[in-house]
Amino acid sequence: MVLNYEEINYERLLEGYRVLITGGASGIGKETALLFAKHGASVAIADRDQAAGLQTEAELREISPESFLVVADLGRLEEVDRVADLVIERFGSLHSLVNNVGLFEPGFLIEQPIEALGRMLDVNVSGPIRLTQRILPAMFENRNGTLVHILSDYCLRGAPGVSLFAATKGAIYSFSRSIAYEYSRYNIRSNCILPGMNIGSHGDLYIERYGAEEAEADFAQFQPLAGRGSTLDVANAALFLASELSRFVNGDQIDITGGACAKAHKQYQRREEANWRNHVTFLTVPSTEALRAGGLK
Repeated sequence: MVLNYEEINYERLLEGYRVLITGGASGIGKETALLFAKHGASVAIADRDQAAGLQTEAELREISPESFLVVADLGRLEEVDRVADLVIERFGSLHSLVNNVGLFEPGFLIEQPIEALGRMLDVNVSGPIRLTQRILPAMFENRNGTLVHILSDYCLRGAPGVSLFAATKGAIYSFSRSIAYEYSRYNIRSNCILPGMNIGSHGDLYIERYGAEEAEADFAQFQPLAGRGSTLDVANAALFLASELSRFVNGDQIDITGGACAKAHKQYQRREEANWRNHVTFLTVPSTEALRAGGLK
């Protein structure tokens, strides 16, 4: 493994790495798997979607012939153990685990059946924790490993209709920080990525529910930067955290939100009708006169 920045090949940041990515058949997981393969990694992906998984596996093997798919339901612990066994058998040791798979069932708290929490706990909490537990020993011999947990900005920000989902993602957020400390003696780092609500399938669901025009306007108000983030934005952050570029980053997170976590409110934000449809957001500061007119002294 690379230990000095002078030795890093910036075109092949993961040369020789063996990586497992959950939920790797589509979306953020697929984007991350393909990017890692382009940077020299052999990539195992685990996903319950066999058709999409086989397509991604074929694309991966064109780049990295040792890459492969494991079809599994990562909400079932016996399936998680099977994935760990197969990956360790094929790879021997691992350099990186990307816990990406997640289940999102939105709903207001008092209207949502408690069974929804159970389903999300299985996939979003129990599965990643068990997989991490099984994979960690396969990193010890390298004395250099990375754990990347792809979560949600709901770990840090509240929103209506996502309480149960946020609770499950927040659990792994705390878990990541604890194991970052616990296994640092093996030079194993654990970090999180918090994508914003308009990236990937979450953004697609929002557009489907509210329509493109209303969603576009809402996205512009949620974040200072204009437009939607992409799955590649998240994959690039995962590449940084999985590689030696981030060798001194541990127990931390990267927010991929367009600056949404930097905003407190939209008190003085205004849409300019001529421009907002082109994904331009204006943050206007009112004049002193306007502020005084509103009662500010």
